[in-house]
Amino acid sequence: MQQWRDEVLAAGYSLTAGGELRIHALINPNADIQRAENAYRLLCERVPDSRDALEGLAFILQHRGAHTEGAQIRKRLVDLRVGELGIPKPNQAQASEYLCAAEGLVEAPQRAPASYVSDLFDRYAQTFETQLVAELAYRVPELLFDAVMRSEDRIPQPVVALDAGCGTGLAGALFHPRCERVDGVDLSAEMLAKARERAIYSSLERADLSELLARRPSTYSLIVAADVFPYFGDLSDVFELSGRALKPGGVLCFTVEQCSIDGYRLRNTGRYQHGESYVRRVLSETGHTTIECQSQQLRHNHGQPVHGLVVVATRP
Repeated sequence: MQQWRDEVLAAGYSLTAGGELRIHALINPNADIQRAENAYRLLCERVPDSRDALEGLAFILQHRGAHTEGAQIRKRLVDLRVGELGIPKPNQAQASEYLCAAEGLVEAPQRAPASYVSDLFDRYAQTFETQLVAELAYRVPELLFDAVMRSEDRIPQPVVALDAGCGTGLAGALFHPRCERVDGVDLSAEMLAKARERAIYSSLERADLSELLARRPSTYSLIVAADVFPYFGDLSDVFELSGRALKPGGVLCFTVEQCSIDGYRLRNTGRYQHGESYVRRVLSETGHTTIECQSQQLRHNHGQPVHGLVVVATRP
């Protein structure tokens, strides 16, 4: 291992601040790329799961235009990530395909696979609130609640609400005192178990959101989707189904992560971003009227702010 480290350093690359040997964003013009590549290949042979070696080799291959082999190395990194996420073996191939799309290696699907979302949040359920609120400065429930309260007089009374993708109930806890009834739906059984502990929901169901909306026409005065639509790319169907599930004059409120394009894109985080013009257009096309659409800081990710849209819309 030390010989490999010495070879990479001798080739003209330096340690990161954390002491890890990783290729930096810019190639050192004085670096011996072939010597570094040889060192990375040697380590890949000796330690096939070395993320340092795989990332370094992938970067060098991309730099010199060896895209086919580089994509194979990046696919290996995705497979490692799937394993680290604790995805069960029967679901690993689908999760890997999705995360390969997030890396730009294959065409992106219109939404995240239900099994991927379920497995991901089952794993995070026990530490979800601590990580989000304390570590990532998560503000989505509060931002949505404040936005809805500014339009509270529009909501049909009594307020029957759906907490879509309810998670552990962070949003539901805020809206519950204002509602006659709050139902919750989520794909993650472990998240639903945590939500049940709050004793605020009239019903909790493990189901796909689109499927549940389709069988509850004209049921809700308010649908809250806090940090749910980043797992949907194309929003047309879920907006249409949400509109049908609302009572006349009902309100849909939600967040999306924001991008500057007129459309949506899947990022390497495994989450979709949406452009404001796209969101407004699809709302209009599905019969909604946008009441409010504000850009806000939703949380942090790796120390960087994540910006998104806080949206309130109604359907006649």
